[in-house]
Amino acid sequence: MWRVLGFAGLAFALLLTASGDAAAQKKKGVKEGGDGATADDYLRLQSVKELACEVVSVDGGSRVIGVKIDFPEYEANPNYRPTAATAGAGDVAGLERLLVQYQQALTTGNPRTRAQRVANVATKIQAAEARLVRNGINRANNPNSLPIKLVHHEKTFELPLQEKAVIRKIAIGKSTFDDQGNIKEYTKAEIAKLKGNDSTKPGYAAKLDEVVPGSVVMLYLSPPKEETKKTEAKKGEAADASAGGRPTVRMLVMTKEGETSFGERAAKKK
Repeated sequence: MWRVLGFAGLAFALLLTASGDAAAQKKKGVKEGGDGATADDYLRLQSVKELACEVVSVDGGSRVIGVKIDFPEYEANPNYRPTAATAGAGDVAGLERLLVQYQQALTTGNPRTRAQRVANVATKIQAAEARLVRNGINRANNPNSLPIKLVHHEKTFELPLQEKAVIRKIAIGKSTFDDQGNIKEYTKAEIAKLKGNDSTKPGYAAKLDEVVPGSVVMLYLSPPKEETKKTEAKKGEAADASAGGRPTVRMLVMTKEGETSFGERAAKKK
């Protein structure tokens, strides 16, 4: 169910996940900074239906959520040292050619065409790396075994929540506390009530103030309305007319709680 749908969405997903191990590799080769997203980035996001990301801010008053998204990018590996095994591997030379194609794709003027071309080359790079792994050449075990590397850039997006946005959470914990502070186990009836009447929604009902920085969420997005795009473009709020408008969040599902939960904050206030 949690798939990014559509071709443009697939292209964006490939840019976000690259070789599929973005999360595992974030500790290495991450370019820090958390730069804010550009109008071009928001344009690419307009075609994305579902998106997994980390929360960096929540403004309950304006109902805007800030999320951090990882953008992997292939670059030449300056520490690459060919070995007897890699020197004779056709796919290694192929990776160098693909990197040139990848860099050329990044210079494409049209954002949608650029996303498509980058995604196509990224898919070819992944296939070449998979063949090399089968032949015993594994970048995960030896980062300098290949002439290219994956570097991660983090960008922050600010997305408005729809007025009736659904807020859900995957887990509620096995127990809660009664008025005396004793552990109180949930009954089947209480669990059913927490799930709500709409069985089509994942997890359990939640409130926006349970979502705090550090929470990992799945966002279900709706594209901006055409009139919103035109209005923002006229006001000069976008880099160009095509980039006006931001996707809105129609449903948020918290898959992992942030460092400070709602319950902990409530206890501190008391």
